[in-house]
Amino acid sequence: MQEAAAKTDQPKGSITQLTGDFYAACMDMTTINKLGIKPLEPSLAEVDTIEDREGLLTMIGRMENVGIDVPFRLGPRPDPHNPLEVIADIGASGLGLPDRDY
Repeated sequence: MQEAAAKTDQPKGSITQLTGDFYAACMDMTTINKLGIKPLEPSLAEVDTIEDREGLLTMIGRMENVGIDVPFRLGPRPDPHNPLEVIADIGASGLGLPDRDY
């Protein structure tokens, strides 16, 4: 990751360029600390506009699409009664912390 971040001559959109840029952004603690929660403010403002069930469902869909944990997860899994079939699996997600020590 450090090697990829150090390479500045990689073609735009290449795996090395994308990986290096992502790693460098995650490790830039000066900028992260300077910005604080400012990058999250538009999303938090959007959450504040939720007024009804439809708004909540829309927001859950948006969050799920960008990889944010929502109260449930939906995804594929093998059917336990027929492993040749893949079925939808839904379960609790994002409802708590990893363990009691948190």
